Amino acid sequence: FQENKDGEIETTLIQNMKKLVTSNTDKLSEFKAIIERVDFNINFQPVVKTTNGEADHYEVLCRVNSGNIGDWVMFGEDNGMAPDFDLAVLERTMNYVHFKAGTTRTRFAVNISSKSIEDPKFSEKFHDQLARRDLNTRVLIEINNPRSIENFSSLSNFVTSLNELDYPVSLDNIQFDDELSEFLKTLDVSYIKTSSKRLKRLYDAAESQKTIEDILATCQKQNIKIVAQFVEEEEQLEFLKQVKIPCAQGYLFGHAEPAPKFIPPTR
Repeated sequence: FQENKDGEIETTLIQNMKKLVTSNTDKLSEFKAIIERVDFNINFQPVVKTTNGEADHYEVLCRVNSGNIGDWVMFGEDNGMAPDFDLAVLERTMNYVHFKAGTTRTRFAVNISSKSIEDPKFSEKFHDQLARRDLNTRVLIEINNPRSIENFSSLSNFVTSLNELDYPVSLDNIQFDDELSEFLKTLDVSYIKTSSKRLKRLYDAAESQKTIEDILATCQKQNIKIVAQFVEEEEQLEFLKQVKIPCAQGYLFGHAEPAPKFIPPTR
């Protein structure tokens, strides 16, 4: 009986493994098709100046016709497809800016995964795309989770190469801690983004006052704008104004829309 039971368990495990492999293979094929067919849309969420309520620029956010974009992005990062997806989004964004927003001065931030930067073949392809359009006054490059990149020289070299082309750089999902000031001193970037709630907690905690002061001083010296994310209430915006955080992003100013049409609300 035990022998038979063990055999049944082994058979079930093998069958489940085959199902997982098949499912992953199917998902890889589906994601590859999404990229090749450019089967996604780009929407635009405003990043707003806290001083006057006007749009500083718009972050480009993707929407897919099948599934959740966040799930697809994580799947791509886990399976080595982040570079292909990032290149597809960049091309879609550059075409939009050139053909549909060419008569405006609106600026757009396009996201790049930290996993893409770690791919040695990505940078050359990325720069080839940038070279096709002279849009460094209209497009800025936003790097997600840059401090997760193990090889710092990969990040540094990538940022430097963008500096040489005069493309502004933004760093997303930045944790404010004692090491951030030194980290920023080694990079020429224009924006850093962090959670507005995280900022408030740091300001309210006496033990983090020195950290905050050092980071603000570094940002001011290097002309780096801080973007506070996930701003949903007027109270949060008032706090940001009080502590002189220059930019904010969140549902208080609107969701991502198919067109960059943010109008500052009357207050």
